[in-house]
Amino acid sequence: MLGWRSVYLGSVALRFVFGLADSYIHPDEHFQSMEVLTHRLLGYNWTEAWEFTSKARSLMPLYAAYGPLVWLNHYMGLSPLQLWYLIRLGQLVVSWMMIDWCIHRMLPTKPERVKATLFVATSYITLAHQSHLFSNCLESVLLMVAVFMIDDIRGSMHTHKWRMNAALAVVVAVGLFTRITFPAFLIIPGWFVLQYWWNYPPIGFAAIIVFGLTCLGLVAGDSYLYGEPWTVAPLNNLKYNVSVDNLAQHGLHPYWTHIAVNLPQLLGPGIIFLFWGKAYKRTVPFLTVVSGLVFLSVVPHQEARFLIPLVPVACCCFNLDLGWVTPWLIKLWYLFNLALAVLMGVFHQGGVVPAVDYLRQQRQVEEPITQLWWRTYSPPTWMLADTSNQYQFVKSSVAASSSQLAVVDCMGMDPEEFTDYVNKYPKPVYVVMPQASFATVESSLEGTVNKTWSFWYHYDLDHLDFSDTNTLHPGLSIFHII
Repeated sequence: MLGWRSVYLGSVALRFVFGLADSYIHPDEHFQSMEVLTHRLLGYNWTEAWEFTSKARSLMPLYAAYGPLVWLNHYMGLSPLQLWYLIRLGQLVVSWMMIDWCIHRMLPTKPERVKATLFVATSYITLAHQSHLFSNCLESVLLMVAVFMIDDIRGSMHTHKWRMNAALAVVVAVGLFTRITFPAFLIIPGWFVLQYWWNYPPIGFAAIIVFGLTCLGLVAGDSYLYGEPWTVAPLNNLKYNVSVDNLAQHGLHPYWTHIAVNLPQLLGPGIIFLFWGKAYKRTVPFLTVVSGLVFLSVVPHQEARFLIPLVPVACCCFNLDLGWVTPWLIKLWYLFNLALAVLMGVFHQGGVVPAVDYLRQQRQVEEPITQLWWRTYSPPTWMLADTSNQYQFVKSSVAASSSQLAVVDCMGMDPEEFTDYVNKYPKPVYVVMPQASFATVESSLEGTVNKTWSFWYHYDLDHLDFSDTNTLHPGLSIFHII
C-alpha cells in the first residue's frame, strides 16, 4: 500500500485539478453567490433568486468571502470564467488551510492528526465540492473552527478562556447568518460550553454579549445592503422554512433520508470507520456529527449537500481498529472517492459553464440571439456579463417578451413538448442540450440545424436510461437553428 505521504501529495495535486474543473454540482453555487454579487458589484444582469428578493439570505457572509475579489475585477478586467476560477482557487486554499489547521490544533497525537488529514484530503467532498461556491462549503470551514474551539473549551474547564469564548460567539453568529442550519450541528456539543459558562458566569455573559453585538452588526450590514431597516435574514429564512408548503416546492423527503441515504452517499466506506467501536463516541467531533444528523433530520427537506460540513468533522472520528478488514476498506475508500471526484468534479453538468462562456464570446463577434437550454442545470447567467440588460432570463413556462432577447431554461421538458416549443419559437436560436438527448429530438426539429460547439466532459445524470445506451453518451452541444 502507498505510504501516507505519497497519498497526501497525490491528493494535493488532485485538489487543484478537480478544484478548477468545470463541473456544476448544484445551481445554488451560482445563484446564491456570484449571480447576486456580480449584479450588485459589477452591474451584471442577473437571474433573481427568491432568497435575495425576499431577503431570506444574508449578504454579509457573501460580501466578506467573495466580495473583495469581485469588486477588484473593476480593475483586473477578468472574464467571468477567469473570475470564477480565481474565486474558487481562493476558496480552495482558504478552506484547505483552515480545516487542516483546526485538525492539527484539535487532535491530540500525530497519528490522529495524520489519519484525519489524510481522510479529509482524499474525500471526494474535499476534492470536488469544497472549491465550489456553496454556502455549505463556507459552513464547513466555520463548523470546523467552532468544533476546534468547543473542544478547546471542554479541555479547559478550570482555565479562564475569555478570548476563545468570545471568538466562538463570533463564529456561531457568522455561521448562523451564513446558513440557518449552522446551530443544529452545535446543539449537543454546545453542552460543554454551557458547563463552562456555569463555572465562569462572567465569561458566559460576555460571550452572549459578543454574540448579540455580532448579530447586530450583521443585521446592520444587511439592512444597509438591502436598503430596508432591520433586515434579519435568518429570521426571514426561518419563517419561510417552517412552512411545509414552502418546503414542498423544493421536495419533501422521509425523515430518515439524511441518516440512511445522504451520509452514506457522502462518506461511502468511511461510514463503517465512523460508527465502528466506542473510541470516539464522547469526542466533540463525533457529538457534532450526531447533533447535525439528529436535528437536521427533523426538517422534511433533506439534501445531501446539507451534510457537507460533517465530512471533515467525521474524518476526525474514523476508527481503523477493524483488523484485517481495515486495509481493504481503505483501498475501497480511495476507489470510491476517486470515482466520485471524477464524476462530480469533472463530468457532472461539466459543459454548462464552458457553454455559457462560449455564448458570451459569440456575443462579442456576432449579433446575439436567444438561447434555449434543455436538460441542463439552469445556466449561470451572470457569466454572460450582460451589463446592458440585453437578455431576459425566463423559464419556459413564462412567456418571454418578443421585444427582447431571452435565455430560456426549458429544464426537463418531455422531448415532444420541447420540440414543439422549439419549432414554434422565432428563429434563429441557439439550443443547448446534452448530446445524448439530441438523438431523441433530432428527427422532429424543424429548420436547419447546425452543431456549432460541443464539449465532451459533460454528463446529465438526471435523464439516464440504461435500457437505451444512447443516453449514456457524454457531452454537451450547442445547435444553431435557423
